[in-house]
Amino acid sequence: MATQTITLTFEIPEFIDKNKFKKELENFIKKKILGEKFYKLMEKV
Repeated sequence: MATQTITLTFEIPEFIDKNKFKKELENFIKKKILGEKFYKLMEKV
């Protein structure tokens, strides 16, 4: 399976911790992708 790199740029207010924001965004994206893959697998059952 080939992989691709996508770069996203966000402008966030100074009061938001950029490292925490990045980590939460990564976790959200991973859960979303895994959720969609699981859903597609369940459709085949």
